[in-house]
This record gives sequence, C-alpha cells and structure tokens, in this order.
Amino acid sequence: MNKPSDYKAIAIWGKVCASFDYYIRDEQARAAADNAPLNAIFKSVGGDWVIVEEIKNEELKREILAKLA
Repeated sequence: MNKPSDYKAIAIWGKVCASFDYYIRDEQARAAADNAPLNAIFKSVGGDWVIVEEIKNEELKREILAKLA
C-alpha cells in the first residue's frame, strides 16, 4: 500500500493551486486510503481520482510531469 508521501503529484498540484499544506497532506492521506494511482492530483466531485495526464493545459501537464521524473 502506498504512503501519503508517495503522492507527490498531489503536492505539486496543491502548490500550483495555492492550497494550504494541511489540505495537501489530507488529500495525500485520502489518496493513500483509496489506493489511488500515484499520478493522481485530486478527487473529482463524482468520486474518481483525476490524474496528471488528464490535465488539459499542456504546459502545466508537462511542468508537473517533469517534476515527477
């Protein structure tokens, strides 16, 4: 099982969105509890985990993927 700290994409996305650190940690913990994909960035209203590759802004997507590499 993945640890919350394994969800680095959530941390990067959270910084882009100017989220508070406690919110980012909570999202990482939720992702770990859900066994979300490691490239998840947030949980949608519908309950699915959105992943980096689904970001429509290509520049932002490349930036996040580069930070994950």
